[in-house]
Amino acid sequence: MSASPKYEFDPLKPPPNPNEVEPAVMEAWRKWSAERHEGWEKSEARRNWKAENDRRIRELIEGQKAERAKVIPLRPPPAAPVVGGPVAPIPLKVLRRAPGMRMPGPIASKAEPEPTGLPFIDFDACQNTPPTRYIVRGLLAEGATSTAYGPPKTLKTTGIVDIGVHLAAGQDWRGYRIKEARGVCYFAFERQMQIRQMLRAYQIRDGFQRLPFRIIPKLIDMLDPRCVDLVVTTIKDAEQRHGLSFGLAAFDTWSKAIAAGGGDEDRAKDQNAAAANLRRIIERLPRLNCLTVGHTGKDVAKGERGSNATQGDRDVGFVFAGSEGVRKMSIEYANELEPGDVTAFEGEKIQVGEDEGEPVYAYIVARRTVAPGHVKRAAKPLTSKETNALRALTVAIRDHGKIRAESMIQRSVTIEQWREAMWKDGTIAKDYSNPRKFFAEVQTGLLAKGKIKMNENYVWLP
Repeated sequence: MSASPKYEFDPLKPPPNPNEVEPAVMEAWRKWSAERHEGWEKSEARRNWKAENDRRIRELIEGQKAERAKVIPLRPPPAAPVVGGPVAPIPLKVLRRAPGMRMPGPIASKAEPEPTGLPFIDFDACQNTPPTRYIVRGLLAEGATSTAYGPPKTLKTTGIVDIGVHLAAGQDWRGYRIKEARGVCYFAFERQMQIRQMLRAYQIRDGFQRLPFRIIPKLIDMLDPRCVDLVVTTIKDAEQRHGLSFGLAAFDTWSKAIAAGGGDEDRAKDQNAAAANLRRIIERLPRLNCLTVGHTGKDVAKGERGSNATQGDRDVGFVFAGSEGVRKMSIEYANELEPGDVTAFEGEKIQVGEDEGEPVYAYIVARRTVAPGHVKRAAKPLTSKETNALRALTVAIRDHGKIRAESMIQRSVTIEQWREAMWKDGTIAKDYSNPRKFFAEVQTGLLAKGKIKMNENYVWLP
C-alpha cells in the first residue's frame, strides 16, 4: 500500500476551492485546520488574550456612562503558531470557514437612545423665562420680526436709517433707550445710493465714524431657503469684522425680496414662505430683529400692501404718515406693545458733496423734537360701498328722521330703517351671500372715518 501524500497549506492564503481540487486535498485541509485550531485553543497565547479581553469588557460595563457610550476597541488575538514553521497570523477568512470556529467580536455598548423628537420646554421650566430683551427699548425686541410701512414720501427709509445709526452708535433714539451699541445690516434692495448719501450726511452733521452699519446692495430672493445661509453668513462676517453683536437686519423693500424669486406679495403662500425664512434666520441669530419695509396700496385704510399674512407674522407693525413737513411714526399693531404714537419728526437737508459745481444733498431726520399732534393726516377716501351706504342714510333721515336725545339737535333714524333704505336702493344687493357682514363692514368704515355717529339703536349724521 502506497503512503498517502503529504499536503502543505499556507495559513496566509484562503482555503482551497472544493470545485477545483480533489476530495483528498479538501479532507487533508480540514484535518490540518482542525488540528491547528485545537492547538490554538489550548495555547498560552490564547489564554492570555482571553484574560485581557475579559478585563476590558469588565471595565466597559463598570465605567460606562451615557455620554461616553462607545465601543472599546478589543485587541486582536495574537497569531497562532504553525506546526513546523514560523509564527504567522491566522487569516480571518480561514477561521470563519473552519468548522465549529466562532470568532469573538467587539462588545457593543448599550447606550441610552438619544431623543429623536423636536426640542421642548417643560411647563415648570417656564418659571425661569427671562424678560424680553430690547435693542431699542419699547420698540424693537431681540428675536422678533417687525415691519414699517406707509404711503410714498412718508420718509420710511429715512426714519429706519435714523434708528439704525443711533443703534450702531449706542445712543438713545428720540427718548427710547438703547442700552448698548449693536450692529446694523441694511439690505438695500433699492435706492442703495440714497442710503449711502444718508450715512455720509450723519458723518458730516454728527461726526460719526466707523459705525457698525453695513449696507448690502444686493437683491436677494427671500423665497429661496438658501437665502438663510446667505444672510446669516453675511451678518456673522460683519460681527467678526466689527467685534460686536448685530441687532438689526432691515430689508428694504420687502416686496422686491418676494418678487426676486417670482413671488407675488398678494399671495399668502409667498408671504408665508418668505416669513418662514426670516424665522429661520432668527433661529440661528436669536439676538437679531428682522425688520421689513413696505408700502400701502391706493386705499391707505387697508394697511400694508399685499397679503395680510405679513401682519399675521410680524411681532410689531409701524406705520408712517404725513406728507408735508412733519411725519409721524406709530405702532399700528403689536404682540406685547400698546398701539399708539411713537414719535414725530421732520427731515433735514444736508449737503454731502458737489456734482459739476452743483451741491448734492441728502435728507435725514432732523434732531429737534416735534409733537405728534402736528402731523396732518390725509383724509381716508370713502369706498364706493361706503358712499352708497351714506347716500341711503341721507334718504332715510329725510323720510323718517326724528330729533332724539341721543342725536341732540340732529335728526336720526333707527339702524333697521337705514338697512331697509340700503335694500331699497340696491346698496345691499339681493344676491349677496352675507348681507349682514356687508352692513357691518360699511358701518365700521363710516364710523372710523367720522362720517356717521350711532349707538345701539340709532344712527345720524355728525
